[in-house]
Amino acid sequence: METTRAAHYTRRMKRIVLIVLTAAGGLLAGVVLAEIALRFVRLDSTAPVVRYTIQRNSPLFSPALDATSPLFYGYAGIQVDGERLVIAYPGRRLQRVVSLAKPPGTFRIAAVGDSLTEHWDAPGYANYTDFLEEFLQPRVPGGAGEVLPLGVGGYNTWQERHFFERHLARLEMDVWLLQYCANDADVMTLRAREPGERVASNEWPSHEILGARFGRPDFSRATIGPIPSRLLWLVRRQFSSFPGLDGYHQVAGNDEQRAALVWFRGAAAARKIPLLVVIFPLLDDGYAQPESRYIARLLAELGIDHCDVLPALQQHGPLKALARDVYHPSNAGHRIVARAILDALDRRGLLPAR
Repeated sequence: METTRAAHYTRRMKRIVLIVLTAAGGLLAGVVLAEIALRFVRLDSTAPVVRYTIQRNSPLFSPALDATSPLFYGYAGIQVDGERLVIAYPGRRLQRVVSLAKPPGTFRIAAVGDSLTEHWDAPGYANYTDFLEEFLQPRVPGGAGEVLPLGVGGYNTWQERHFFERHLARLEMDVWLLQYCANDADVMTLRAREPGERVASNEWPSHEILGARFGRPDFSRATIGPIPSRLLWLVRRQFSSFPGLDGYHQVAGNDEQRAALVWFRGAAAARKIPLLVVIFPLLDDGYAQPESRYIARLLAELGIDHCDVLPALQQHGPLKALARDVYHPSNAGHRIVARAILDALDRRGLLPAR
């Protein structure tokens, strides 16, 4: 009886093992066939990445940017009054007034950027410029160190260049920071404004912007052992937090962005001051930050120094714990960023001697 049971158990286990091996072999064969098939499929060699869209035949569309194009968005928080620069701090009912000319003995850092540099209308909110000034002051004799937050929410590099050139050309500084984030990766093509048309200071005209970035598939991060896997690439894209971006090489700079960066490089050289681009990543732990790699390649090509704050943020745990949202750090995140910027300036010898 026991022998019969043992034989039955043995046959049953063999049958289960055979089923498992057959299923595994079938799955493996399916994967191999899928990989072979995908070698003959064109996987969007010029796949568009679009954040803001309008139709090209829309009357809102303008085919090119030039120096006369409207900048859009409001910058009521940054005004030049004669020889003074007035920076509003929304939510705090405060204004900061500084002279365009740098006072003797003052070490001034001017930070140009978008909403990451701008002061929001949120009580208690601080950004990296606040903390950077806090860290800077003990390094300057008499505490005469200042960091000016010259950010406009939603702006990209092209808009920041023209905003500075049109309104802040006479501002004196010791160090020029240019903050980079996801906004800057887009091609921003703006419509022409009608004569006499007013744009509200708080308008956010996403429907009036066409943005696209093009790339080719990047299989380097989707490998099975040493072998690039197109099937795994498709699966990763499907479950990515940013399926429209992840998995593609990012094109290093549209024409407007490239021209704007070249302008900042030339303007800093003409002023004989250092320019440092500070790269802010998207704050998503599951995302590989292709934008950081993309802008770093472009900056290296253009010979522009940069500081990527992603490693500093990652040293303090999950990015989501330091995020206000996917684009903006919390106060704690901004403090870490400020320390990383100060350290970068210190390593480059750009701070006053102790």
